Amino acid sequence: MASSDEAAVVVYPTTSKADSDDDEPPPLIDVSGEVETTVSWTASNYSSGSRFASEYRGLSNQGATCYLNSLLQALYMTPEFRAAIFKWEYDAAKDGPKDECIPFQLQSLFGHMTLTKSGSLTTEKLTKSFGWGNSEAFQQQDVQELCRVLFDCLEEAFKGTDNATLIDDLYQGEMVDYLTTIGFDYESKKSEKFLDVSLNIKEFGNEVPMNSVTESLESYLKPEKLEGDNQYFCEKADKKLDAIKGFRLEKLPYVLTLQLKRFDLDYNTFQRIKLNDQVRFPLILNMNPYVHNDSVGGSAFDRRNAEMRTRLERTMSEEIADKAVEDAAAAAKGPPLPDLVDVCGNKAPDQIEEEKVKYPEDEDLDPELILRTEGPWVYELYAVLIHSGSALGGHYYAYIKNLSDGKWYNFNDSVVTEIKYATVRASWGGASKVTGASSSYGANAYMLMYRKIDRVRNTAPPGVADVPQCILSELKEEEEKEKKRREDAERRANQLNLKAYYKGEEKVVQISRHSTLHAFKLKAAEAFGLIDPLKLKAAAAVTLAAKREEAVGSGGVAAGGGGGEINELEALEGGAEDGAAGKGDGGGGDDGEVGDIVAEAGAAHATDGMVRPIDIRMREYSTTYKMLQKAYEPSKELSTLATLKFYENKPLGLEVRQPGAAWEEWDDNAMILKVVVYNEDTDKFNDPVAVRVPRDGTVDKMKTIVSKLTSVAESELQLLRLMHGAQQPRADIFSDGSKRLQRDLNLYEGQCVYAERLLPGVEEGTPSRAFNVYCSSMNQITIKYTPVGGKTADLKMTVDKRWTVAKLRDELALELGLDTPEQKANFRIRKQIMNGTEVKLSTTRTLKEEALFNDVKLFLVEGVAPAVGEFYWKFFLHTPVGLNPGLKDDVPEGVISDQSTWPRQKNAEGESEVGEGDGEVGATTRSEGEDEDAVPPVTDAATPVTTTDSARGDGAGGESTSGDGGSADPLHSSTDTTKQDDNGTAKGESE
Repeated sequence: MASSDEAAVVVYPTTSKADSDDDEPPPLIDVSGEVETTVSWTASNYSSGSRFASEYRGLSNQGATCYLNSLLQALYMTPEFRAAIFKWEYDAAKDGPKDECIPFQLQSLFGHMTLTKSGSLTTEKLTKSFGWGNSEAFQQQDVQELCRVLFDCLEEAFKGTDNATLIDDLYQGEMVDYLTTIGFDYESKKSEKFLDVSLNIKEFGNEVPMNSVTESLESYLKPEKLEGDNQYFCEKADKKLDAIKGFRLEKLPYVLTLQLKRFDLDYNTFQRIKLNDQVRFPLILNMNPYVHNDSVGGSAFDRRNAEMRTRLERTMSEEIADKAVEDAAAAAKGPPLPDLVDVCGNKAPDQIEEEKVKYPEDEDLDPELILRTEGPWVYELYAVLIHSGSALGGHYYAYIKNLSDGKWYNFNDSVVTEIKYATVRASWGGASKVTGASSSYGANAYMLMYRKIDRVRNTAPPGVADVPQCILSELKEEEEKEKKRREDAERRANQLNLKAYYKGEEKVVQISRHSTLHAFKLKAAEAFGLIDPLKLKAAAAVTLAAKREEAVGSGGVAAGGGGGEINELEALEGGAEDGAAGKGDGGGGDDGEVGDIVAEAGAAHATDGMVRPIDIRMREYSTTYKMLQKAYEPSKELSTLATLKFYENKPLGLEVRQPGAAWEEWDDNAMILKVVVYNEDTDKFNDPVAVRVPRDGTVDKMKTIVSKLTSVAESELQLLRLMHGAQQPRADIFSDGSKRLQRDLNLYEGQCVYAERLLPGVEEGTPSRAFNVYCSSMNQITIKYTPVGGKTADLKMTVDKRWTVAKLRDELALELGLDTPEQKANFRIRKQIMNGTEVKLSTTRTLKEEALFNDVKLFLVEGVAPAVGEFYWKFFLHTPVGLNPGLKDDVPEGVISDQSTWPRQKNAEGESEVGEGDGEVGATTRSEGEDEDAVPPVTDAATPVTTTDSARGDGAGGESTSGDGGSADPLHSSTDTTKQDDNGTAKGESE
């Protein structure tokens, strides 16, 4: 980085037409009619630039942080600001944790932007140091307000350091707010500091916009006359006086920031609007006329506007007349010509005419000449922050110039492209594409940054050598972490989890998809304890050394001298380069020689109690049948798993043979059948076992295979096929041993074949015990039930659907420990819910007829179970208000009355008696001829009445009656009856 004493390499613009050699404005349309550069606002929030790539890094958008990215890029491209950030040193005791220190995170970000050669960077660490969360990252804010807040934070953090005055030195200016009375010698002045200047596009109450930065500056500095009701009260004169109020620029900052106030309030609709009017800005801004200088009698602007100050002292009528003349002249000029390129990147209708127009901002200015003749306040434009959108929202991006070579770039979040000055000029703005209210939108300049031209202070942008060492170390550490992360990600992407099976045991083996099948075999064998890699490696090394010595002694080439042989040996040892004995696709070297090494090493390894690798092979594995399938050929062991198209969780089986034994041959014509053996000891079926049998094999051949499996002699073995359809289960006994399995018996892949041992003296083909067990299994269901009075059906029992309800009750009583006849009779069964359908007592109805299904819930409640044809009734007595009907002691014939359950009230003597009042009456109804003792008394509070079909009475359905004569007066009593029909459905009747 160049110091202030060195002659820095600084490129000063000498013309506003940097991309053109003639005197005409640079055209945007070439001779072919192709648009060279455009400014557009699209859904993807990208402005199109030129076709040239950029050396700068973009910043990722976290959601709505485009305004932050634009500001950070502008600050980064300010050489003096970047150099000062690089000079700052982090102090943990003073600055706190790094993740909460804004200067450190800004320094780290700038360092990464300088050192990183490709891709975009994230600002998450910086925004986290702001204290932002996800919600703030998705809230768009004003870039000017953000700039002020960021500068305040930096000033606070830089206190007591060499950068304590950084913000003041670069961005702070000074102006004077003055007030001068008219007709009385009094002037009030107040000095104010500023970091930026906000320029109006339209003056208050004026619909005519100011179309250039110079017009806006002059409007900003134009004095205001205080008169009439707005007179100034002068304490010195002790009265109100006319006065002139305004601002004077006393000192300008090194970096001058101008904000164009494009967002305003529509006082007719009180809606926020965006002003998309054209505001021209020059590449070279001469601020000498606007800076006050007491030595020459004020600023050039003050002297140039002396007549204006005189006019302010004129009468109001003269001012009105002058304003009318000015308005007429402005109307004669007409509206400003449209922009070079509209916001959508389309050629405007008047584009050709516009290209011929030369504005004052297009004039060639020589900054050196202005510095010599007018003064030091000459500025060079280097950053334009653009807002694309409407007052409701939009997108920020920036056009920034490299102050070393004068090239312009479009910094649009993560995309940075080189552009031409014509694109920058197009950001002057123009008419809105959609007019009215806050929906008008456009892409135009919102904030301008100028750097003062000063050969002493101007420096070249800092380079890699200026990045702090701590940032270099951090970046190196991050690069190592990123490299490791990429390697881990690549490893995970290439890693396979394969399932290996051996003797019914399962192991999950992790291996790269670029490893060979032989490498997987060794890892799987190691997982099951079949081999020891260390012992195998030692044995292989000894064998290899012996082979080399033998070859050298005989004048031959040492074994393992070639890369292929060494790779084969490393494969045997479980190294990175995987291989196996034998020739394979992808192997190399002398396969026979390597095979000898492998065989001898494996033999030495076997002497230590391990299995030789040559006696292990991989086979496909069926998880459905739990058996080995077709084996992989030796030539496939050098193929990679990716070549073999292995996938995640692919099942594979290990097969181990005895040393010297031959491998089992694979029959492609065989099929898999599941053998289910009847167990005589448990009277149940064993788990199915899959076996491979030839499709054209016979029943006798099948018996031979099953005999080995069950250790039952073939003569005592009976094979059969059990099945069930819509009607009844069926058994097909295979008594003819010559019949073929597939063609004659129509057996298919995966079908179950049942096997049982014939009892002594029983001939083959007789009724089968296995068939009886099969029939029982077809009728078995599982029920869930509660204890008596329980609320949760968490007990389980396996039952037969052919059982009767009485059988079910006996089994439940046995499971619950209900021993006495009274306990067995005193519970009722209801389905699914506590008050569900009653399962009535029956010695003939089966569980299937009662519609009990698998996992049905049965709730056991206290009470005598009604038999089929019996019902439970509940009678409720009701006394209307003001009436006292009473209750007769006599009851209908055939009804047993338990007066202890009747409601009672006290008589005049205070004794309780049965009589008037609300209450419940319980009675049990049964058919004539039944023994009274046959029905146990019911003691429920609301006593039910059990009624048989023969005791239902007349057509009223066994309704309860009360009152004299047996017929209740409906005006004096009301009886509600509830009964259940034969299906247990509750019904209510009222009289």
